[in-house]
Amino acid sequence: MRNELFRFMCVIVQSALREGINMYLAHLHLIKDRIIKMIKRIFVPILAALFLAGVFGSISGCNTMEGAGKDVEQGGKAIKDEANEHK
Repeated sequence: MRNELFRFMCVIVQSALREGINMYLAHLHLIKDRIIKMIKRIFVPILAALFLAGVFGSISGCNTMEGAGKDVEQGGKAIKDEANEHK
């Protein structure tokens, strides 16, 4: 009788532990989902703003497409001159 009672108690404790672990894992899953949502909500707008700032900053350096072409041409000439120096 005592041995059966001990086994019964072990089964109850094991099932309680399983349930506790399952609840803990479900809670971790919810926390992970919340963290991912928070990261998306915070970092996506920040990255978008940085990207747009970079685009507008690079565009503002050249007033026209002609100015952009001249800037690229000067950059190419500088690279060519540097290459010629190291021949």
